Formats: sequence, structure tokens, C-alpha cells
Amino acid sequence: MIKFENISKTYKTKTSVIQALTDVSAVIDAGEIYGVIGLNGAGKSTMIKILTGILKQDKGKVFINGLEPSAKEKYRRQYCVTYQNFGLDMHLSVRSNLELHGMLFGLGKFELKKRVNDVLSRFDLEQYENSRTNELSGGYRKRVQIARNFMLDVPVLIFDEPTVGLDPIIKNSFLSDIKSYAKKGCTIVITTQVLEEAEKLCDKIAVLHKGKILDVNTPQIFKSKYSKQNQAILYTGQIDDALILEVQKRLDKETDSFTSDKFCITITSTNDTAYLLELVNKISSSIKIRINSVEIKNSSLEDVFVSIAKED
Repeated sequence: MIKFENISKTYKTKTSVIQALTDVSAVIDAGEIYGVIGLNGAGKSTMIKILTGILKQDKGKVFINGLEPSAKEKYRRQYCVTYQNFGLDMHLSVRSNLELHGMLFGLGKFELKKRVNDVLSRFDLEQYENSRTNELSGGYRKRVQIARNFMLDVPVLIFDEPTVGLDPIIKNSFLSDIKSYAKKGCTIVITTQVLEEAEKLCDKIAVLHKGKILDVNTPQIFKSKYSKQNQAILYTGQIDDALILEVQKRLDKETDSFTSDKFCITITSTNDTAYLLELVNKISSSIKIRINSVEIKNSSLEDVFVSIAKED
């Protein structure tokens, strides 16, 4: 379990004071995938650096499984982290980077070799295992860094913008591994701007904006709570006046609107999906024009995030 208790952090320069985090609190349970989303400068990386003990907060406390960063080595062995900036030894080979990481966590010689070989294969790094890290592209360096996390049996895995630079195949493999580790009881913390991934992956999501957590919820509840518009798209062989008139007649002028082109009509409503489906059924049963298919589009997590940020 991870706890943030009223964490605040400021950065001071010669000309200004930047409030990076303000009274951030969170409880993240074992086996939970917890996403932190926010714009650039929202405080996501600061939150991760405080969690991993790299930065000292100005106020508040942070715990991993009841331990504070002051516990040093005991605290450090609770987690593995992938930072936004690589944090690798650029002069060592890929294999040496992985071996060094495993040795620091006390893996024995036989187990270390086994686990290094495993992640080299899983992340398609075998052909580069003897290459120095500074010879790799940014995407492959990111693979090495993520591979280090999956070498070890730790209760918490932390990823700061992990999928940036990954190709689709490795990214899908990574997301699958995340779900697998969470099912085994591992606590996962991910910061991201890729909201589609967060929506599919995370059990809970925190919206971090200007250093404050504005809301925490499941993706489904977020969309239900903040959803502003849903759409029904009616695909037909033709659009004629009779169909247009029937749509106009059925719409609620307070909540609904529509647009049309040559082959489809799009109805937009602030009402829920069930309302839209009933509306489509009424339209299709009252006219002779055939509706070939209907597509329902709900608000995305990106729509929700924009809505929450605008309210702040």
C-alpha cells in the first residue's frame, strides 16, 4: 500500500517560487493500478520523485507499506521505478545495466542470469545485449529501463510516462505485463498523458492539475460523473426530408442536436446512452428509410479531463 499525506512541494528560483504540489493525498491499495494524469507541469514527475525519495517534500508524509523514505534501504527495496528520463548508465552495455540492477537488489548469480535472459527476450533486446546503452535509440533505451523493473519481485512498480517512445508491439506487451503483475498483488503507479491507455489500464485515476488532485475515481465513474455529450450516428443509404423531419420531431430541444451529411445523421445529446438508443428505435420504427447501422459514441476520458481542468 502507498500513502501520500498532505504532500506539498515548492521550487524556488532567484526570481520566482513555483508551487509544484499542494496538499496532495492519496491511498493506493495492493494490487491496484493507479494512474496519475495531467498536463505538462501538473506535478506528476514531482509526485513520483517524492515517492521514490529523490526529492524531499516541504510538508506531509509518504509511505510504502508503512515505511517512510527515511528507512533508506528497507524503503528502497519496496519498489522499482522507470523515470521519464532514462536513469541508465550510458557507458555500460544493455546486459551490464540489467545485471547491475539485479545485483543491487541482491539477486544471486544463477537467478540473476535467468532473469536477465528472460527480460532480454521479452523486450526483444537480445540483439543489443552487448551494445552500450548510449548507442541505442530512445525507444530501445526505454525498453531497457522498463525491462529492469520486470526483473525483480518487489511489491510496488512505478512508471513515469512509460510508453513514450515505445513501438506498438512492445507497448501492448508492456501493458499486458502491468495487468499481470497487478493480478499477483503488485501495486502499480503510472503517470501518463496518454489518456486512452489510462482508461483501459487503470483501476483508479487521479486528475492532477496545477499541483492539486482535483478528483480520484474509476474511469467509468469519471465518464458518468463528468460526461457532457454522447452521440448516436445513424448510417443510411440515403438522407431525405422525411428522415430529417422525423429526427427533428423526436429531439429534445433542450438536450439534443443533430447534423447530417449524404449518408449519415449524427445526434448529439447530454442524455445517457439508454436515451439515445430509445430515440433511435423510435426514429427507425416510424419511417420507411432503412437504417443500415447505428454507432454509439460516449465521452472519452480525454473529454472528461478537459471538462475537469476547465472547471478548476
